[in-house]
Amino acid sequence: SGVAVRPTVFFNSGGQHDRWVREVTKSWESVLNIRSDLKPVPLDEYFKLLQNPGAEGPFRSAWPVRYPSAEALYGPLFEANSGDNFAKYSSEEFAKALAEARAQPDPKARADAYAKVGEILCRDLPIAPIWLYQTHVAFSEKVVSAAKGLLDIYGDPILRELGRTD
Repeated sequence: SGVAVRPTVFFNSGGQHDRWVREVTKSWESVLNIRSDLKPVPLDEYFKLLQNPGAEGPFRSAWPVRYPSAEALYGPLFEANSGDNFAKYSSEEFAKALAEARAQPDPKARADAYAKVGEILCRDLPIAPIWLYQTHVAFSEKVVSAAKGLLDIYGDPILRELGRTD
């Protein structure tokens, strides 16, 4: 006879996550026969909980990719010393491959090196993304900030520079 596993699923309360987290855990129960306990935590305590030992089990998280680079994910989410590495992932192989990717001056060689880092993460699977979403933004030439190329590092118009060209 095996030991029944009943993971506690952590998520921040107040963000309307309880409904979809409940649906995910219902699917685990129906497909995998795994029952879960849900643990909503107030947002001001949530990230402290994830950064410290004790949050054993699945947890809800989101990560906005602010620039189109593997580095926007790999460093913050998976480096052993990152405060955002809530999965507490640590791998010498990953750390070495990431350092090698960062050291590549040639864009093609760097892309290939980051692909190898991604292969390590896919093999180790420190997190399991449930979904991805994408946002598109377009600006008219009539917006001064866009017409003059006054965009921040994320490609958004610098609000203090907004105005009309006509």
